[in-house]
Amino acid sequence: MSQTMTTSPQHDLPFAGRVAIVTGAASGIGLATVELLHAQGARIVAVGRGDNVKALARDSIVPLVADVAQEASAARAVDTALSEFGQLDILVNNAVSSSTALGRDEP
Repeated sequence: MSQTMTTSPQHDLPFAGRVAIVTGAASGIGLATVELLHAQGARIVAVGRGDNVKALARDSIVPLVADVAQEASAARAVDTALSEFGQLDILVNNAVSSSTALGRDEP
């Protein structure tokens, strides 16, 4: 008797249906994180301080030139995720900064 194994897209793409913001996305660990999350199905707002982040643009990656050390830029990253994808599930705060603008927890 033959068994057929079926796999769901969720198993193949563990981040399918998820939306992430990745800061420091233009190079190094941030870029590798964007590539990994994208390959595993996530939609991403890729944030970087320089125009080189724009090279990441594709159907499910929205590049955003912003400095998340500035509170207004951090808010813009969240607003971009919500306006482009309708939700936000994951934050990879990889940008090097001493600011807490993106990681602030307020009631």
